[in-house]
Amino acid sequence: MKHTRSAAALAFVLLMTGCAAGAPGEVTDEIDTDAALRVGVTTIPVNLDPDQARTYAGAAFYLDPVYDRLLKTNAQGELEPMLATSWEFIDDGATLRLELRDDVTFSDDTPFNAEVAKANLDRSLSEVAGVPIRTTLNSVASVEVADEFTLDIHVKPGAGADVPMMLADPGGYMISGAALANPDLDQMPVGSGPYVVTEFVPNVAASYERRDVEYWGGEDQANFATIRVEGVVDPRTLLDSMVSGQYDLILVDKDERTDRLADQGYVVLNPTIGYLGVMFNKNRVPEFEDARVRQAFSYAIDRKAISEVTLGGACFPTQQMIAPGDIGHIPALDDEYPFDPDRARELFEEAGIESLDLTALYIASSPTAEVAEAVQAMLGDVGVSVTLKATTAPTQTADWLENTADMRMSSQTSMADKGRLLLRSTNDPILLGLQSDVVSKASKGLIDSSLPEDERRDIVMATNTAMVDDVFNIVICHRTGAAVGATNLVGLDEVGSLVRAGFDYRPLGLTK
Repeated sequence: MKHTRSAAALAFVLLMTGCAAGAPGEVTDEIDTDAALRVGVTTIPVNLDPDQARTYAGAAFYLDPVYDRLLKTNAQGELEPMLATSWEFIDDGATLRLELRDDVTFSDDTPFNAEVAKANLDRSLSEVAGVPIRTTLNSVASVEVADEFTLDIHVKPGAGADVPMMLADPGGYMISGAALANPDLDQMPVGSGPYVVTEFVPNVAASYERRDVEYWGGEDQANFATIRVEGVVDPRTLLDSMVSGQYDLILVDKDERTDRLADQGYVVLNPTIGYLGVMFNKNRVPEFEDARVRQAFSYAIDRKAISEVTLGGACFPTQQMIAPGDIGHIPALDDEYPFDPDRARELFEEAGIESLDLTALYIASSPTAEVAEAVQAMLGDVGVSVTLKATTAPTQTADWLENTADMRMSSQTSMADKGRLLLRSTNDPILLGLQSDVVSKASKGLIDSSLPEDERRDIVMATNTAMVDDVFNIVICHRTGAAVGATNLVGLDEVGSLVRAGFDYRPLGLTK
């Protein structure tokens, strides 16, 4: 599928650039396959081993050029084939059967088959993989090769419905079977994607060049001769660099500047890319066991002010983890905890608390830094003193798991399977043991592969309601991102991973 710019969009670009149709140097709809794509993101590259990925967003920017996944999501968040051509649950939901492609070769010239897929999943379930990857696949009981290109994934009782979506995430990246034990896999990945790494500088950038063989997905899925992806922690600097012409594509939070760029002919999409919130550590603060205390925190936070003032209108204020428009979102829950400091003080008094002195992790040089300072001031007004402790995006989870902070100002990406999204917030190592009987009861069956979809949808809504009522953790708002592309970038609206705050470069191209 060759990408073409619509006539209206092309005419607009020509108008903005002062080019007349047919004039020398015009913008055309022909893809420049010799182009170099320059990408800037606020996530820095730590290493290139899929099993060490912390989140899809953190991995996708740097791993998608090299690695294919078993499945993928389209721009509407729906599952589509990738290395697996089909998938279905059999044995009353106990087994997920995948039929695999038989024409895929890795960059080391070794073939892809069910044995390789099993070896990859076994590795992702082992201690070799980091906690985030093992957690995303914790519905998997075992993996079995049915035949050369058929894979059976046996799921745990009462679980498994989330597995297909997880195979479109880092757990679904497929590494060459011959390279699984390579000691330099974190620096020199070996995948079946259309590109290979030519240079990797940890915490700085990664560079790629197109493989000299025809990509199995089609030549129009490898439209760049080279790709370079750079990590720029400060979003303001990143946006300045885009305007100065240093990048062809960036991802930042939406604001007035990104809106103006859309008016100037840049390609701009505004997906909802995750939510900002506060996590409680009951191991250090027993008072968090009391629902009234958690509710007091929620009443003390002015979500609308954070969204409109702190974040410039780029965040939808709500207490629920499911974003507007997604399955399971309940509009009535958005205003469940209006800003009410007096009510917060009343609840603290009912719980016998006069004041609290707490520490909170936050990511420096990020939108969460400004949000952390705003929350700090709001909680101070109701008698809660918060000392902020800076961390970084690459180390935030590890720092939190060290159990040295009372709260965490968190920034979480969304997940395509909403049952899995809520489960991550009810049963996950990052919760540090905080559980809710009310939520646990409501969430029974959230990812049960034996249940029909409509029944699972009802459970998602019931769990969502219970989490809001119990203030399991605090959600402040859902972030709106801005994927900003150069005026000659095409295919951005086809990038399915964008709603997960990541880039898959296959649908993209730069016109001549």
